[in-house]
Amino acid sequence: HDRSHQQNLPAHPPISDYSAGQCEIHRHHVDDAVLACDHAVMLQRVINAAARKHGFIACFMAKPFEEDAGNGLHIHMSLVDKNGQNYFSHGKEKMALPPFSARLRYAVGGILKLMPESTALFCPNANSYRRLRPDSFAPVEPNWGVNHRVVAARIPESDEKALRFEHRVAGADANPYLVMAAVL
Repeated sequence: HDRSHQQNLPAHPPISDYSAGQCEIHRHHVDDAVLACDHAVMLQRVINAAARKHGFIACFMAKPFEEDAGNGLHIHMSLVDKNGQNYFSHGKEKMALPPFSARLRYAVGGILKLMPESTALFCPNANSYRRLRPDSFAPVEPNWGVNHRVVAARIPESDEKALRFEHRVAGADANPYLVMAAVL
């Protein structure tokens, strides 16, 4: 965490994840998609350098160990209008909870529809597909859900201002720029 801070990479301290030696790193929100990808690439470089310094190797494979959970590259995406209002929250078409606008439902539907054509970007290596299996905390079909951690597109619980979707298909070995472009 100190190294990422020294490099001006906005990230929270890593937290232990499901498998041994696996860490989850949440980067801070930035409103520039290319800058977010720059941060992802730089963060991998910082992690690699820190690991080497201590005699370790950092691994960004999607599925480095058969018996353990894989590593994903999850993209959280929200949109705001010219007035700074969340485009995915209710507009004029208010409905019962959850407070999704039709625009959010269409965005998620579009990502799911394009998933077969986009999977080569999300899973660029043969190893990438080993991560996508049932009961592995990775999505295995184009589906969505609210606060569900095994779907392809997750809608995290949030207030109207922070309403977003999380694209969960890409592996840690994917090119963040290509993943972001496909999701956008």
